[in-house]
Amino acid sequence: MSDISTDRNPRSAKEILQTRAARLRVPLEERASPDSTLEVICFTLAGERYAFETKVAGEVFPADSWTSLPGTPSCILGVTNFRGEIVPIVDLRPLFGLPSPGPGKAARVILLDDRQSRLGILAETVMGIEILDRADIHPAPATIVNEKGNYIRGMAPGHCVILDETAIRADEALSVRAG
Repeated sequence: MSDISTDRNPRSAKEILQTRAARLRVPLEERASPDSTLEVICFTLAGERYAFETKVAGEVFPADSWTSLPGTPSCILGVTNFRGEIVPIVDLRPLFGLPSPGPGKAARVILLDDRQSRLGILAETVMGIEILDRADIHPAPATIVNEKGNYIRGMAPGHCVILDETAIRADEALSVRAG
């Protein structure tokens, strides 16, 4: 039933609309700014929740084939051809000291793309995209930082570890040296 009925309500339509607008109006300072939120893609490794910012996570694709490379560190699973580009596939579990039973049927690769290079990260499951309030992100406890190196940007609600893509790319364990 409309509240603009002239039979039951003597107020004008303009007054009613102004009242509605006042109720719905949000002061500018209370509006969420792009800097107050963080969009992440959440995934699991060894039953633990992790996330990367979506600004560096380009795509997700099935982890169904890659070519192993002899002489590479255990965290480098191999390379795959993704749309004509050779992309290394990395398993973060050895870097983090997590058990690594191998990829399951639900495994996916999250493609990290910093516009200079691409890196595929193995994920046991991809849970989806979440919008986090930056105020809810806290520094990781020292025990977690010690276990996982400098790869952590922070902890989000629900025990989700937000990873630092730049620190992972810079890790010497991912370097393959000729020799």
